[in-house]
Amino acid sequence: MIGKSILNEKPITNAEAKRYLSEFEEQYKKKEKAIGYELEQSLKHTTKFSKVTEKEAKEMKKALHEFKIPEKVIVELINIKPQTQDLVKSILFKRAEVKEDDIDKILKILNK
Repeated sequence: MIGKSILNEKPITNAEAKRYLSEFEEQYKKKEKAIGYELEQSLKHTTKFSKVTEKEAKEMKKALHEFKIPEKVIVELINIKPQTQDLVKSILFKRAEVKEDDIDKILKILNK
């Protein structure tokens, strides 16, 4: 990757990554080329570990922004989709200030 640099960075959920990777796969198929190993493994990973659809992920992101949580942490919460208060607290620890009663609200959003 000589001469390449990162122009910008944006955290995305597994569901969003799956869509982007699927688009790349379609482009390769149109050109009748085999997809690379990295793309194939990334597609398998996102398919296996996506716990929500892209639409659900967008709705969750929008709702979680209400709590003033950083985007990177929101994406992590959606990808992990914790089931307990303790797990939510451990993800948020030292990364976001959230009131104790908001933890239950976050759990409800993540587990609709």
